[in-house]
Amino acid sequence: MTDAYRILAADIGGTNARFAEVKIGSFRDVSVSEPVTFPTWSESIDSFDRLLEHYCAARPPRSPALEDYDALWVMGGPMDVWDVEEHPWLMPEKQAIRRWVRELDRPFLGLCLGHQLLADALGGRCEAQHPPEIGILEVELTPQGVRDPIFAGMAKRQKCLQWHSVHVAQPPEGAIVLASSDVCRVQAMRIGSHAWSMQYHVEIEPDTVKNWGAVPAYRQALEATLGTDALSRLEVAAATNMKDCNGNAESLYRNFMASIS
Repeated sequence: MTDAYRILAADIGGTNARFAEVKIGSFRDVSVSEPVTFPTWSESIDSFDRLLEHYCAARPPRSPALEDYDALWVMGGPMDVWDVEEHPWLMPEKQAIRRWVRELDRPFLGLCLGHQLLADALGGRCEAQHPPEIGILEVELTPQGVRDPIFAGMAKRQKCLQWHSVHVAQPPEGAIVLASSDVCRVQAMRIGSHAWSMQYHVEIEPDTVKNWGAVPAYRQALEATLGTDALSRLEVAAATNMKDCNGNAESLYRNFMASIS
């Protein structure tokens, strides 16, 4: 086993795609390129300030070379996969994902928008989710999910944080659906042997709901779906289920890191 793995973590929660290099020696031995702090793997990484752009074309001096990394994490954001005119960096982001999974064939983990980008980049189809799926809700592993190594040691039914207005309507060819809910069939999927993605969140912190509620697009979707007092109720529900979510986040992390080693 190597002394440390290099993970390229892409966060798309702001107006640009941003990246940080995460070096991991063990579950408690985590460091990130400045100026980001990353006290736990499950933090939503909303403070990146470096642009992730043009992997596959002419690379700017600080743009990362994919070949230098052992794994790729792609997180979430308030934009949609088709918002390429407003967020033109989505195109090279999709190119990078496609190259990473199809050509380099290295471990990938996508969460929320990262899940949708994986589907879109590899020929799947995303559509609007009516109504949006928001709240502390339950997902259920499919028979394939129960057997998949990414969910080893985890319960068949799991509580999680949902906050999405788009879903994967058609997964890419060859994708295996690993988890579903009553209103969203593709909650988790695997492509190939080690590219996984989840629509939902277990990687939540005590202030996640509060922080996401401050994002205008998230707050609007929340109140339109659950009412004007929904944020406080969601904070209570998240706190109630925090221990289970954190346990599942740690299991997810350990299972994913096993795919690298």
